Amino acid sequence: MERILIMDEKNYTLDLDEIYRVAVRGIIFIDGKLLMIEDVFGEVKLPGGGIDYGENDYEALVREVKEETALDVIECKYLFFK
Repeated sequence: MERILIMDEKNYTLDLDEIYRVAVRGIIFIDGKLLMIEDVFGEVKLPGGGIDYGENDYEALVREVKEETALDVIECKYLFFK
């Protein structure tokens, strides 16, 4: 994947179109340790990502965790924040 721009370097113009996408993130503990991922840009964050058309929040979270970690979500207590 090619890096297009880094937003905090302000290498963009003020007329840049706004991109809006709803996403979910999971707080996952394994053996008392918090699971974090490192993305292709070197950023460390909680696993998760964008919600695809027709998915609910829970389905998106289960899919994203599987894609990013190869782990299956087998028990989930969830709260949603906006």
